[in-house]
Amino acid sequence: VNYILIDKFQEKFGSAIQNLSESSVISLELNGINISRFGKLCWLQVSTKETVYLFDILTLGYEAFDFGLRRILENEAILKVVHDCRFLSDCLYHQYKTSLANVFDTQIADVIVRKEEAGGKWPDKLRLLPECLSHHLGLPAAAFQKYSVSRQPLEQASATVWTMRPSHSALLHLAARHMPELLALRTVLLDKLMVPFTIHVGHSLDAYR
Repeated sequence: VNYILIDKFQEKFGSAIQNLSESSVISLELNGINISRFGKLCWLQVSTKETVYLFDILTLGYEAFDFGLRRILENEAILKVVHDCRFLSDCLYHQYKTSLANVFDTQIADVIVRKEEAGGKWPDKLRLLPECLSHHLGLPAAAFQKYSVSRQPLEQASATVWTMRPSHSALLHLAARHMPELLALRTVLLDKLMVPFTIHVGHSLDAYR
């Protein structure tokens, strides 16, 4: 996955903000230590269909939100695709005074789809992003093996690796790799969410024939 690293308030930052402001749908993810109101945000990843941006929040600081990120994340006209918005939203609101708006949560969408497929029974557990990518996009296990094996420890015992500067290119690739797939996952889930609606419309069409 090709990405653009942004760690200075120069031309790349302004260009990224402009491009994101003109997008109707973007994917969003945060990485750091214990992402929440109590943790430390190190990286903010945002992606359009064409470009993945990695914002180095540890370096840019709070001003990154003042200079454009907050405006994008709070914009009701821009749909943000995320997987599990709970702690992500908690972090943005309490640490950066940013109220995330217009969100499509792929984890919640997956739960609703599975409920419909199970005849109304709610699933007993939530799926992680790799599980959703495998189930709905048909990605082979090898496509996210590094995510499952390497990234989970990063988010737990070894999360401090996100604070290291300069960051290793492999870590940046890890941060960027699933951002475009998150957008594709939304499209597939939307189609599946529409199935019950489409069935009921079909019944209505047949009612008086």
